[in-house]
Amino acid sequence: MIKRFFIIISFIFVGCFALHAQSLDSLFVASVDKEQLTDTTKQQLFDYYFFQGVNLTSQNKLDSAFAAFQRCREIDSKNAAVYFELSKILQFKKESERAFVYLQAAIDLAPDNMQYREVQLAFFVGQKRFNEAIDGYVKLSKRKPSNETYLYNLYELYGATKQPKKQIKVLDQLEKLNGVTEEVVFEKLGLLLQVGNSKRVETEIQKLIAKFPRESSYVTLLGDFYRETGREKKGLACYQKVLLNDSTDGYGLTAMASYYTAKNQPEKANKLMLRALTDKRLPIENKLKWVRSYVVDLAQKKEDERISSLFSTLFTLYPDEEEVLKLHVDYLIHKRELVSAIAQQRRLLELNPTDEDYWQTLLTLESEPYTPAKVLQVANEALAYFPLSPNWYYQKAGAQMQLNLFDDALVTIDSALTFVESIDKRIKGMFLALKADVFISQKKYKPAFTYYDQSLEFDPANAMTQNNYAYYLALTNGDLRKAERLISDAVKSDPKNATFLDTYAWVLFMRQDYRSAKFYQERAIDIDSDKVILEHYGDILFALGDVDEAMRWWQKSLDAGNESAILKEKIAQKQYIPELIIIEQDEKK
Repeated sequence: MIKRFFIIISFIFVGCFALHAQSLDSLFVASVDKEQLTDTTKQQLFDYYFFQGVNLTSQNKLDSAFAAFQRCREIDSKNAAVYFELSKILQFKKESERAFVYLQAAIDLAPDNMQYREVQLAFFVGQKRFNEAIDGYVKLSKRKPSNETYLYNLYELYGATKQPKKQIKVLDQLEKLNGVTEEVVFEKLGLLLQVGNSKRVETEIQKLIAKFPRESSYVTLLGDFYRETGREKKGLACYQKVLLNDSTDGYGLTAMASYYTAKNQPEKANKLMLRALTDKRLPIENKLKWVRSYVVDLAQKKEDERISSLFSTLFTLYPDEEEVLKLHVDYLIHKRELVSAIAQQRRLLELNPTDEDYWQTLLTLESEPYTPAKVLQVANEALAYFPLSPNWYYQKAGAQMQLNLFDDALVTIDSALTFVESIDKRIKGMFLALKADVFISQKKYKPAFTYYDQSLEFDPANAMTQNNYAYYLALTNGDLRKAERLISDAVKSDPKNATFLDTYAWVLFMRQDYRSAKFYQERAIDIDSDKVILEHYGDILFALGDVDEAMRWWQKSLDAGNESAILKEKIAQKQYIPELIIIEQDEKK
C-alpha cells in the first residue's frame, strides 16, 4: 500500500509538554504588577514577556505562560506569533474552540505563514471538516507543488470523501515528482478498476514493464488483465513471452498454470506448478495456495509418495518456513501419524516459541490419548513463555489433579487466582470451581461447596459448575432444593446434555420423585448410553418396584464396563444399595 503521511492530531508543535495547567507563578505576577520594567523600550518589554511565555510553557506553567503572552498582546495586538502561542496553550488545555479562534487571528495577521495554515488544516481534519481541509491543502499544494506531504494528505482526504478520480490525479502528481514506482502504480490500478477505466489500467501496467523490463511479474500481470477483460490470446501471449525468455520463471509458470486450470486441465496446471515451486524468485505466498489444494487432492487419491516428494522439495527450499511446517503437521494429523506430527510441531515451536496457538496444537496432539504427565509437561513449557495465560494454569492444575498431586494443583490454582480476575471474572469463577473439584477429589466436601458458591458468584451461569455442585449436594444428601435449582438451570442452558439430564434425574431420585426421575433418565439414555447412566436408570426402576427391569439395566451397566463394587453387590443381592457419602465421617478421616 502507498505510504501514509495523513495528519490525525489536532495540532503539531515543536516540543513535548505535559498537559497539566499550573497556577500563576506568584513571583512573576508580582513582578508584572509592580511594573518593574517601565524604563525599558516597548520592544524590549515585548521580548521580555514573550521569552517568559515560552519559558513558562516549557515548564508546563500554562496559566502563567498564557498571562505573559496576553501582556505581549496588550503591547502589540498585531503580532501573529503571540496569537499562535496563545492558541497552542489553549490546545494543550483542551480548549479547542478558543484555540482555533486565536489560531485564526494568527492566520489573519500572517496569511503567508505556512505553519499556521498547516495547523489550521489539522484542526479541520480533527473536526472531520474534510472539504475545508481539502480546499486548504489544494491552496498549499499550489504554493509548494513539490511538497509530498500535502499531496499524501490530499490523497487521504479524497479517499475519506469518496472521490477516487481526484485520488488518481494526486497519484499522477506524485508520479511526476518521483517517477514511476510500484506502490503508486498499484494504488492507481485499484482506483482505475474502481472507476471502470480499463484503458488506463493497461497503460499503467505498460509503464511498469517499461520501467522494470526484467520484472516478469508485471508482464504476467498484464496477461492476467487481458484474460480478465476477454482478451485471452493476448494474455496467453504475455505468459509465453515470459517463458520464452526464461522457462524456469515462476511467475510465468504460475500464470500458465492458472490458464490450464481455467481450461479444466488440472494435470497440465499441476506439472507447471511443480516446476514453479523451485523458483525462489516467486514468493512462498504465491505457491502455498496451490500447494494446499494439491496436497488435499493427492490425499484424496491416497498418493502418499507424491505428497512425501512434494514436502521433501518444499523443505529443501524452505527449511524454516512456518507455513510449510504447519501444512505438513495438518497432513500428518490427517494420516493419524501423531508421533511425527508432534515432532514437526516441536520444530515449529523451535522457530517461533511465542506463538501460543502452536503450544495449543502441541497440547491437543499430546492429549491423544489424554496423558496427564504429557499435558503437565506441555503446560509447564508453555508457562515459561506465557506466565499470565490462564489457559496453561488451568491445564496444569487439571493434569496435577489427574496425577493425584492435589496440593500442587491447589498451588497452581492459587497462583492463577492472583491475576485472573483482572482479565475476566468468569475465568476467576472457573478457577474457583476447579479448586472445588480438587477438594472433591480429596473428599473434603464442605470446603468444596464453599468454593462452588464463590465460583457461581463470579460466573452464575456456568452450567458445568451447576451440574457438579448439584451432583455432590445430592450425593451427600445436602440441600436438595438448592441442588434441583442448580441442575434445572444447567439443563435449561443445554437440554441435550446427557450428563446434566442424568444429574437432574439423580437429584429427583434423592428427593424421592421417582417418576420425574425416570422421565429425565430416559431422556439421558436416548442421548448417551453411558454405563453410569444405565446404572442410575436401574436404581430408579428398583425404587418404582420393577425389580426385574432394574436387574436388567444393572446388568447392562456391568456389561458396558462398569466395575463398581456397589453395582456388583446390587446384582448379587437383587437390592438397591445407597451410595450416600456422609460428610462428617469423611472429613474425620
